[in-house]
Amino acid sequence: MTGVLQTLGLGLGVFSVIGWGWAETALSQPSETSSPAISLSWQRIREFFSQENDDPGSGGNHGSRPPVGLCLVSPRQGETLWHRNPVMVWQGYATVGVRLQGDGETVLWKETASEPETDVYRAYYQGEQLQLGEEYEWLFYIISQGSPAIWFPFEVMAADMYEQHAAELAALQSELEAEGADEEAIALARANYFLDNGLSSDALQAVFAVGEPSEALLETRAALVEEICAIE
Repeated sequence: MTGVLQTLGLGLGVFSVIGWGWAETALSQPSETSSPAISLSWQRIREFFSQENDDPGSGGNHGSRPPVGLCLVSPRQGETLWHRNPVMVWQGYATVGVRLQGDGETVLWKETASEPETDVYRAYYQGEQLQLGEEYEWLFYIISQGSPAIWFPFEVMAADMYEQHAAELAALQSELEAEGADEEAIALARANYFLDNGLSSDALQAVFAVGEPSEALLETRAALVEEICAIE
């Protein structure tokens, strides 16, 4: 497996509830005794996607599931993204190729994954930053078949909204760093920020981008994959 593709040791059988509790304190209004990171937990992320999956009117993408058994976890189909270097997360055992196409079906980036140690992958897009306000398309190829197994469009948000979120995220991160928050606490706060702003794919990217996740975060990742890719 190449450097940009990393197999996730999720242990999908683990589905225990994190006993941290979830304070309902908003990120913009932390309590006097705890920081935004401390007042939140990964449990909220899990509850959000569980409720979305249970709600038939939510419009949620319960994983893109073609006949070959691949399930796209993130980004979610048809959504607008804040991140300009998206992380792909999918479930499946088949050997696949991933491509990102721009206008006129120009291939901007591609990678191949094979022989997974688990059935869940992540792939970091490593091309040039995607352009604000532009539409793109992801394609998954089953190597043995040659034709795309999944293809779907997504869009990077417009510049004005991007800059607004960028400024708010920078302020949030500065506050957390001043309080000594670690990478995972910052990722948790970012994930909650994205959920509060209706950006579920960006929230998932925050969840899966942490390099050295705790047991609680590993359990959260496993639970999210289980929920999003559940057979309906």
